[in-house]
Amino acid sequence: MILAVAFVAFEIPPYFTGDPTQSRIQPEPQLAAYFPVLTAHVILGCSALLAGCLQVWPWLRARHPRVHRIAGRVYVGLCIVAGIMALYLATNTPYGPVARASSTVLATLWIATSLAGLFAARRKTSPPTGGG
Repeated sequence: MILAVAFVAFEIPPYFTGDPTQSRIQPEPQLAAYFPVLTAHVILGCSALLAGCLQVWPWLRARHPRVHRIAGRVYVGLCIVAGIMALYLATNTPYGPVARASSTVLATLWIATSLAGLFAARRKTSPPTGGG
């Protein structure tokens, strides 16, 4: 959780300026929507990261299940919206076809695993861990 908070504290500030030149990823000048989508993606994605920390905190889950459920719903909503934005960013990345392909796969997996977690929570089961 400490690493997540440190990451968010480092990552978000340049996007609150509204200045594309402060962005950690330089947007394509011909894509007017790129920087606003990138800004929203970073803010929502960082918020999802923090909500995800609440989801895996055993103390919160055991002692405050209602807060855990609310944080889970917030997490899934943020992941889906930020994931869709990530798909837009991935398909319009200025860093070439390899970055485009890998970012598209990651965005798709982010959305899919978030939905899998939602469906598992609705069934009141844990998603498969892959262990045997």
